[in-house]
Amino acid sequence: MQRSESSANSPHNRTSKRDSVAILGNPLSLLRQEHRRQLTICNELEQVADSLPDNVDIVACRRIAERLVASIRLHHADEEQGLLPLLQEIPELQGQLLRFAERVTQDHISDEDAAAEVADALFSLAETGRAANPEMLGYMFRGFFENLRRQIFWEETVLLPMAETNLDTRMQETLTQVMADNRS
Repeated sequence: MQRSESSANSPHNRTSKRDSVAILGNPLSLLRQEHRRQLTICNELEQVADSLPDNVDIVACRRIAERLVASIRLHHADEEQGLLPLLQEIPELQGQLLRFAERVTQDHISDEDAAAEVADALFSLAETGRAANPEMLGYMFRGFFENLRRQIFWEETVLLPMAETNLDTRMQETLTQVMADNRS
């Protein structure tokens, strides 16, 4: 799967890069906020799965589908282009992090593929108001949000504490800049 680059001509590009950096604040706090947003999406997706086959909220399906892929891709870009390379600069973490970085990157590719499939299914569900195979669709949704919740838990309990302990001020500023660039 190829990842799309964020467009510099996006309607969300209303501030300069310097302003974006100031707005972002603490980059690790922003990564945690992104986790909370993704967990909210997981909870909403679980409600849709629970509503199958007869009580589907088509507005919720459309809302989740519109946010899902972009949220996942942006968060993964922040980690792969910023957080992981910075952590790999720390000599004490290099051996441990090499194992993590490869696994995280592979998980991200799988997550993005699954997110695109879930979003497509949600758009279809919003269009028709019913699923051709509600059991299969519920299984797909549950597999996706359960996996995403596990990954967020791991990042919150392993990756982010590692970053909080080891990233110096320069590295946090670099991470902030990478995250600002990903949003411009």
